[in-house]
This record gives sequence, structure tokens and C-alpha cells, in this order.
Amino acid sequence: MTLVLGVIEVYGVPAAVEAADAICKATSITFVGYENTDLGIITIIRGDIGEVNMSVNEGLESVRT
Repeated sequence: MTLVLGVIEVYGVPAAVEAADAICKATSITFVGYENTDLGIITIIRGDIGEVNMSVNEGLESVRT
């Protein structure tokens, strides 16, 4: 099993929480945490390459709407 990191950058804590919720519900990945930057908040996850890819896509879809 290959472990990879997935990263999503969003603006604001509510969007970061919404993305993390969608990510964790999509597959069984490990939520690493948030990193607060000057321009936004980055959500970081870790897991298998296929699961991370699907989770990142789900997280992006949840904050786009």
C-alpha cells in the first residue's frame, strides 16, 4: 500500500471544516490536520493513493457549491 498526502486549500474555517467532513465521510483516510496560512486554510489528509484522490475530489465538490 502506497501512502500519499492530499491537500486542499480553502478560505475560512467553515469551508475547511466542511471539506474535512466530506473528505472523512468519503473513504477511510487519516485526517492529519489544518494549517493556517496567510491566504487561507489548508486541510491535510493521508492514506492510500486511490482513497486520497477520491476524498480530495469529494472535499472540493463540497466547498464549490
